Amino acid sequence: MQTSRTANGGTTLYSMGGIILLAIAAVAAVMTKPSLESFNQNLNTELRSEVAQALQSKQKDGIMGAVMRVGCTVDVDACVRMLRSQMEIDEKDLIVARYVRVLTREEEKNCLGVFNSWFCTGFNPR
Repeated sequence: MQTSRTANGGTTLYSMGGIILLAIAAVAAVMTKPSLESFNQNLNTELRSEVAQALQSKQKDGIMGAVMRVGCTVDVDACVRMLRSQMEIDEKDLIVARYVRVLTREEEKNCLGVFNSWFCTGFNPR
């Protein structure tokens, strides 16, 4: 471990071990960056769960809610595809991570994929 003096007389530590650990973490992040396909699978799973909850809900959402409930009961996958068609999905490759933004008419969701995992904010009203 080396030390050096700063201009104001303080001591700064430089650790070769810390630099090596940082480099290993960066390489690991690049190698384990999740794919957009894994994001799509996670989003579809989340949408299926939300559709299932909506189907079990006793809330009355008017005629559109009733139509959605009947249509989604008959074919959940078609319902998920319809919901997905209403979303705008933007993706950016950030070298060590992947950023995805999902926009709907009313909401925005931001996700960061790193180390084979996705970390997302909840849907935020736009």
